[in-house]
Amino acid sequence: MSFLRIVSSRRSALFLGASLLAASLSAQSPWSERPSGTSANVWGIAYRCPSPGESPGGLLVAVGDGGTILTSADEVMSWTRRTAGITAWLTTVVYVSARDRFFAVGEGGPILSSSDGVAWVRETSPTTIRLNGVGPGSIGGTLWAVGEPGAGLLVRDAAGTWTRTDPGFGDRWMRGLLYNTAFGLGGAIFAATVSYAGTAPTTTWERVVSPVAADLEAATNGAMHGGWPVAVGADGTILQWTGESWVARPSGTTERLRGICYRAGGLVRLVTMTYSINLGEYFAVGTGGTILRSGDGALWQRDSAPTARNLNAVCQTASYVVAVVD
Repeated sequence: MSFLRIVSSRRSALFLGASLLAASLSAQSPWSERPSGTSANVWGIAYRCPSPGESPGGLLVAVGDGGTILTSADEVMSWTRRTAGITAWLTTVVYVSARDRFFAVGEGGPILSSSDGVAWVRETSPTTIRLNGVGPGSIGGTLWAVGEPGAGLLVRDAAGTWTRTDPGFGDRWMRGLLYNTAFGLGGAIFAATVSYAGTAPTTTWERVVSPVAADLEAATNGAMHGGWPVAVGADGTILQWTGESWVARPSGTTERLRGICYRAGGLVRLVTMTYSINLGEYFAVGTGGTILRSGDGALWQRDSAPTARNLNAVCQTASYVVAVVD
C-alpha cells in the first residue's frame, strides 16, 4: 500500500507570488507515490492542523485492514505504525475539531478514539454490525456513525456515551456523513431536522429526493464562500447541493468514486466587499486510479495518476492533497 500526494496549484500560487498565478491555475499538479511501510489496504485518512508546539506538518492518521493505524507528522514523508489492540478492518477515520480527537470505526462495530493518534481508546459501541462512516452531528457536541443494514444511527452524546437509534434507513447500508445528511445504498439521502421545542433537542430524519439510483459513498462541504456540498459514488456519480436540491453533475467517468475532499485556497474579495471567490478545489478519487478535480463542484476534469489501483479516500493537509491506495 502506498500514498499519493499532490501540491495544490491554486493555493501554492497564491503564496508563491502573482507571477505564477495564471500558469498554476491552468496546470494540473503532478501526483507522486510515497511508501507507507505496510502492505495492508488502507481505507480511510484524516488530518489535524498543527497544534501549538507541534511540527508544522500537523498530524495525518490512516486506517485499514487488520486494525492498521498509521500516523505521519510530516505530511506523508514518513509513517509510524500504531496499535489499538484490535485486528478488525477499520473502514474510516475522521478528525473532529470540536472534540480535538480522531475517531475510527470498522467491522464488528468497534469505535476507537485518540487525541494524538498514538494512544487509542476503545469506546463502548452499541452494535456489532460493521460501521462505515462517522462524523460530527448537527446537535452541539454529538457525533454520528452509520453502517451496514441494522446498524441504524449511532449517537455519541457530549459525555461520550454511544446509543443506537432508528432513523428509518431500513435495509440500506449508509456510508457518507455530512453533519445533518447521510448517504448510502441506491442513491439514498437522508437529512436530519433538529427541534428545540422541548426540554432537550430532538432529531427527525427524512428521506430527501435523490436524482440518482447509484450508491453514494462520501461527501464533503465546499468553501465557506461560494462552495456547496458535493457527494460522490458508483458509476462516476457526482451530486451537488444547490441550496434547494441535489443535482447530478457530469464526471466523465463510470468508475466508482470512493472519496472526496475540499482543498481550501486563498480568498479573493472584490473591492465592493459584496462578493467573495474561493480559489480552492474539490478532489474526488475512486477505482482504477481515478482522480478528478473541480473548482466549483459542477465542472470536473481528470488528473493523470501514477497508478491504476483503487483509491479509497482523500483528504487535504496544510500543503498537499493525499489519497490512500489499495
